[in-house]
Amino acid sequence: AACTSTTTSRKGCDQAQIVGRNEFVGGASYTANGVTLTGGQYTSGCGNNAGSDNAYRLYLWAGEELSVTMSPTKGGFTPRIGWYFVGASWTVPPGSCGTKLSCADATGSAPFTSSHSAAQTGWYVVVVGSNSYTKNDGEYNMSMSPNAPAAVEMEVIMRFYYAFRWVPITIGFT
Repeated sequence: AACTSTTTSRKGCDQAQIVGRNEFVGGASYTANGVTLTGGQYTSGCGNNAGSDNAYRLYLWAGEELSVTMSPTKGGFTPRIGWYFVGASWTVPPGSCGTKLSCADATGSAPFTSSHSAAQTGWYVVVVGSNSYTKNDGEYNMSMSPNAPAAVEMEVIMRFYYAFRWVPITIGFT
């Protein structure tokens, strides 16, 4: 599941869209354009609103850095991007995003970028929403881009996998 993207409602962490590692092969970025944010409510202290904010989950390796850019296109809301860590397996109680690592607010409705470096290998959640109680609906474009050697390493692994996945290997000693 960590290699393949899925499409879900993105509404809260229970319905977080999986962004597969194959999205980043060759240094490519994952993009989501024209995404609707409905009732992405302000939550004091940069907490997540489990049912309203949009969430994306992805598997990162220790030392890998990822940048997320959120660009409002309708609604005039001010972006907020939060980072959460779940663990090596996807095991969180309903409505939870895991352990909050960081959160940042933009200072206006211009494109806003937040980056995070993975301290440990496992599932991470990026929660995007609005930092305004009154302006919390609209649309946005978003991109995720890897900024670390692990992305290049992943490309080598993926190319090897796709090149040899159907080749049976027999090892024998004489």
